[in-house]
Amino acid sequence: MQKNTNVQENGRAEPMQIDLQKVADVLLPKAWLILLAAVLGSALAFLYTHFMITPLYTANVTLYVRSTQARLDGSDSVNYNELVIAQHITDTYIAVLQSDAILDKVAAQSPVESDNAAVIRSMMSVSAVEDTSIINVRITSAYPERAEQMANLIAEHAPGPMAEYIEGSSVRILNYAKVPSAPSSPNMKQNILIGFLAGLLLSAGGVWLYALFDVRIKNEDDLSMLSDIPVLGTVPSFDGLGEERGMRKGGKK
Repeated sequence: MQKNTNVQENGRAEPMQIDLQKVADVLLPKAWLILLAAVLGSALAFLYTHFMITPLYTANVTLYVRSTQARLDGSDSVNYNELVIAQHITDTYIAVLQSDAILDKVAAQSPVESDNAAVIRSMMSVSAVEDTSIINVRITSAYPERAEQMANLIAEHAPGPMAEYIEGSSVRILNYAKVPSAPSSPNMKQNILIGFLAGLLLSAGGVWLYALFDVRIKNEDDLSMLSDIPVLGTVPSFDGLGEERGMRKGGKK
């Protein structure tokens, strides 16, 4: 009995080998189709991003947390101990800033009547700058003016109540928000690149699968894969010869 060439003597299957030359022979003739699919994917990604996704704008406010518990000399200068304490209470400030106790006061100053703590919280993201006592507050909205307005309302009305909740500390505003000039999302270039790569990979995979399941015998290599019997001869193509004879007949008077 003939042994399976894909199975070793110890019973383990040999790793599948990929013939790069064969892959190239399959894909290169269809390179135009693969490139066309990639361009089509880019176009679809552009159209979907432009017409189906609502642009969002983000306004940013920067707050500085300052602790007064570590002041030893009574001066206004910031010493190392004060900075360490401020960093420790920054996480507490972030939690307090997103609480209803703070956001209800901000919503009361909003010109939009439907605004409440839950609505503002869904628009807001808060994070601390690493190894500092600086807090970034970002407000994201479909309207750039509204994002700027809500961010500045937080900057104006939140620091006072926040300092009341944490004794021995204060919050100062480093930067007020400005009206964003460009949307923060979606990323048009990134989506177009994703569409291009998706079209490229899907079309290349489709071409490869089509060739993989194509059982037609087209050349000697296909025969050698099916049997170890040597090929004794081949029948040449007469397409060119037929065209040449037709031209000769047509040229006779």
